[in-house]
Amino acid sequence: MPIASTPVHTVSIVTPTTTTDRYGSEVKVWAGSGTSSAAWMRQRSTLETVEGREARSSEWVAFLPAGTSVTAMDRIVWDGRTFEVAGDPLKAHGRTGEVHHIEAPLRIVEG
Repeated sequence: MPIASTPVHTVSIVTPTTTTDRYGSEVKVWAGSGTSSAAWMRQRSTLETVEGREARSSEWVAFLPAGTSVTAMDRIVWDGRTFEVAGDPLKAHGRTGEVHHIEAPLRIVEG
């Protein structure tokens, strides 16, 4: 069963552009609304650090339909939160060898 036929969330995939800062260095900018995509968002783990500051780091995964354009440089916005794509997305194959869906590892750090 394709992921598009399961209950899903709607996310925005934001690809960075580059600009030059006041020192002449190229920096990435994640501006704009991005590309809308169906997804299934799932939290994998969370960790709270209290040494020096109170910070929470959460690991998530976005299950996206086959053919979705997403890279390790992108960010995903969902439910008012911005997630960094934390590594290369994985093309998950079905039993007949076709790409069934994309799994994008995500990270969010707060605090």
